[in-house]
Amino acid sequence: MNVKSVRAPLVVKDGGQPGAVSAVFSTFGVVDADNDVVLATALTHGQAVPMTWAHRWDLPVGKGIVQVGENQAVFDGEFFLETDAGLEAYKTVRAMGPLQEWSWGFRVIDAGYEQRDEKFVRVIKRAEVFEVSPVLVGAGVGTYTVGIKSGDGHMALADQGDAVLAAATDLAGRLRALAALRAKEGRVLSDANRKRLAALSEALRTVLTDVDELLRSTEPEKGLDPMTLYVEFQRITNQLRG
Repeated sequence: MNVKSVRAPLVVKDGGQPGAVSAVFSTFGVVDADNDVVLATALTHGQAVPMTWAHRWDLPVGKGIVQVGENQAVFDGEFFLETDAGLEAYKTVRAMGPLQEWSWGFRVIDAGYEQRDEKFVRVIKRAEVFEVSPVLVGAGVGTYTVGIKSGDGHMALADQGDAVLAAATDLAGRLRALAALRAKEGRVLSDANRKRLAALSEALRTVLTDVDELLRSTEPEKGLDPMTLYVEFQRITNQLRG
């Protein structure tokens, strides 16, 4: 069995059942740390898969469905909160926050090799997914936990903010590295990638505007210092005395 692990910053979301979790566990067309490239055709949309703890097949902690998108695959599932193993796994993943990583176990059905950036990589065209697991160390690129619902059903804004900050910091580093590489090679971005980045830029500007507005609207009122209060007291006293 092959396994492929990915970094998954944690975001808490509202809606769904307690223990529900959604995680991007594979990004398509990206060379990962194992020199593998996974294509969208490698996974089956709608496939039901178990969730195990660190690839331990004797320790199932949940179940879910594989959702195949244009650029990534998402595991939409839930922890077994009624079992000790499932509840402990849920608590650990939630507490790990942006440090949590995920992995998926699979068997390669169809693959080939091609050269990319002066090195040969394995291109996985078809695979049989056995399970998805929360793990400690990952090798994947550009993946993250979409959300995990709290037991009381409330949105934890601080957790979501931490995850967004971690993802934004990671993205900024990758963009700087990509810009340096493109400049060195004298290459430009494709129209499709430029459109994606333009949409990302617009979305980030909207978020930044909303954050600034929230900060302005909740800024504490500045109190008067003691000397100013004393001067004001003297002024009012003198007026009353005529």
